[in-house]
Amino acid sequence: MPSSTPVEARLRALIQANEQLVSALDLEVVLRRIVELAIELSGAQYGALGVLSSTAPTTPSGKRLERFIYVGLDPDEAKAIGHLPDGHGLLGALIDSPEPIRIDEIGVDARSVGFPAHHPPMREFLGVPVHSRDTIFGNLYLTNHDGGFTAEDQEVVTALAATAGLAIQNARLFTETARRQAWTAATAEITAALLAGDGRDPLALIAERVRDTADAAVALVLVPTATADTTDAGGAGTLRVAAVSGGAWGAAVGDELAVADTLAGHAFTSRQVEFAATLPNPYADGGILGPTLALPLTADGASSGVLVIGRATDQVVFSPATREMAAEFAAQASLALALAEAREARQRMAVVRDRGRIARELHDNVIQQLFGSGLELQGLLGTGIREDVSESITRVTDQLDDAISQIRLAIFALTATQTDASSLRHRIIDVVEQYRHELLRSPRIDFRGALDSTVTAGLADDVVAVVREAVSNTVKHARARTVNVSVALASGRLRVEVADDGQGGVDASTRRSGLANLRARAEARGGTLAVDSTSSGTRVIWEVPAPA
Repeated sequence: MPSSTPVEARLRALIQANEQLVSALDLEVVLRRIVELAIELSGAQYGALGVLSSTAPTTPSGKRLERFIYVGLDPDEAKAIGHLPDGHGLLGALIDSPEPIRIDEIGVDARSVGFPAHHPPMREFLGVPVHSRDTIFGNLYLTNHDGGFTAEDQEVVTALAATAGLAIQNARLFTETARRQAWTAATAEITAALLAGDGRDPLALIAERVRDTADAAVALVLVPTATADTTDAGGAGTLRVAAVSGGAWGAAVGDELAVADTLAGHAFTSRQVEFAATLPNPYADGGILGPTLALPLTADGASSGVLVIGRATDQVVFSPATREMAAEFAAQASLALALAEAREARQRMAVVRDRGRIARELHDNVIQQLFGSGLELQGLLGTGIREDVSESITRVTDQLDDAISQIRLAIFALTATQTDASSLRHRIIDVVEQYRHELLRSPRIDFRGALDSTVTAGLADDVVAVVREAVSNTVKHARARTVNVSVALASGRLRVEVADDGQGGVDASTRRSGLANLRARAEARGGTLAVDSTSSGTRVIWEVPAPA
């Protein structure tokens, strides 16, 4: 059998390369194999595949390449070079005019912009576009070929690029199908979990599941505060972080974000999916976020919150298919939340009847008995009993008065209606209740004055934020056994006082930002913040003028 010619050998190699590509379904494997095969078929020393950015593929400035898969550089060389190409100079010329480029000396070409420091020498260049679904997916770049690239090299690599386009299309379809199945499974899991009511925080569950499914660095669920207005296109009020999965952004539960001029705020007011390739991090000064999606949570045409999904700055942007699937997930999650809330409302109604009965028994029997006992003890004073006994009676009657106050507070919580639950007093009770299981003793809460009828919505949000920050600091840093919360309205002043019996000594590194936020809130209203921290505990006093 006669030996094959070089041309025949290259054709056989091309056929084998094509077979390898079309048989692969993993997109990452396909992309790297394309570069490896291009190097083998052309005889180049270095090769790369630049994937065009899906957000701005034709922008003359900025990042034009979403990914850059290279072969031929070892890890140390790549690290020394640093930032990978964005798609300018000679690489950008192929983006602007998607036709093969073959030159013998990169350095003398007018389109070249040079190389960064520590870049290995590169002379000859061959660039070929890769088409997929009638669009330019990216470009193959090959460099360093002894004697220069030939017209035959260009034809072989162009033929490989055509097969590469088909292989990419197949792999993308396979990947998209697998991702859609993952999103469907996530939606089904969330719906089942929410409707089952297994006790897990539904918003935290949504954030955790969507972060995993979207291959994201962080996921947040934001809910409107009392100041947020869904009818205001300008974005009045704030959104509060209700759940976080992933710590990449530095966001924490309880943090607030302005509706105006924010991606999440736009999604909340427009009830439309919002997307950004990069944006400033509102939770860290000077920080930059990577690709971010903001998905409205809506039920019956009204916004109930926003689901925000973010990737790291070095991750790829969310594809149109991923955005679509994430939006479907958010819509189904919203519906499941609404159904779960309706079920919980029915359960609450059943509980309300029992609570009403318990409250009546406490008021009619327990309080009256304690009150009568206190009067009987007070009647013994002034009857000639010893001074030490008199002091004991006074101490016991004070304790009975305190017990009556606490029982009345419990009755207030037990008999709340759905409307009452949004009052300032109930919001404070709910905040403190979140931390009750982390304290040795139940927190003591004291209310004085006409708080619910006098305090405005904006001021109420500030008060709740003060209580949350102070109690959270107590639980996280002070190792306190108990905490006392007092909110009083008197003499034209609103005073919030949170005291604990913890270790004291405010840790600047952990509490400074939170206390600075409380001080800013007080000063914005012409008030003050005082912190008295000793070895026996900490007392935080936040005081502002009361509404006229």
